[in-house]
Amino acid sequence: MIGKTVGPYRIESIAGRSRTDDLLAATTENGLPVLLQLFRVPLSYQAFARDLRWTRNVVTKIEHEDIVPIVGVERFGEDWLLFRLPHREGVTFRTHLSQMRDEKKGYSEEEALTFTSRLASTLAPALRMGMVHRYLQPHNILVRPDGAPALLGLDVPASLAKVLIAASDDEFLGYLSPEQRLGLLLDGRSNIYSLGVLLYEMLTLNASDFSWNPQTQELPPLK
Repeated sequence: MIGKTVGPYRIESIAGRSRTDDLLAATTENGLPVLLQLFRVPLSYQAFARDLRWTRNVVTKIEHEDIVPIVGVERFGEDWLLFRLPHREGVTFRTHLSQMRDEKKGYSEEEALTFTSRLASTLAPALRMGMVHRYLQPHNILVRPDGAPALLGLDVPASLAKVLIAASDDEFLGYLSPEQRLGLLLDGRSNIYSLGVLLYEMLTLNASDFSWNPQTQELPPLK
């Protein structure tokens, strides 16, 4: 994919991949750097246009250096969506964790707490405005060269998040709060749950496996 073109963009590198989408570093025809989120599942723009306009409008009011907003939405082919994001250096947290596992490196408690605390501080202004991150997991966190996190996907509306989670084939279920799995109304506590799972994964380097049982409302013991 590197060196190929997607619409008017040239792909320079792959920042991260998941079952539903790729995060790509690209350049425009004028040579300007951008990030692209190319969804590899059929999505109708009309189905999410109204919700996307609302969430994007809210996110543009939050001026935070660690939030990477959607600045453009384009169709790619008949049913594929392409989100255009401001350029940021780095790789997804999912890719970063995989590299850490391969190199058998880990995070200290201080490093893990600093990382997740910064994510919590980034989410705080959005939560005060009534916006909950519906898709908080490693693929939607960018790790910059200095190790600091940046947050993607905050402006993904609930209607789109449901489709992406269903298409992920359980890839991200471990990061969802029990109430989100049940389709209940969410508030900031759901994001706190997801941050707790991320913190656990940073400290253990074990992928999350929180197979919550909706009948007993119990989670398996941490390993």
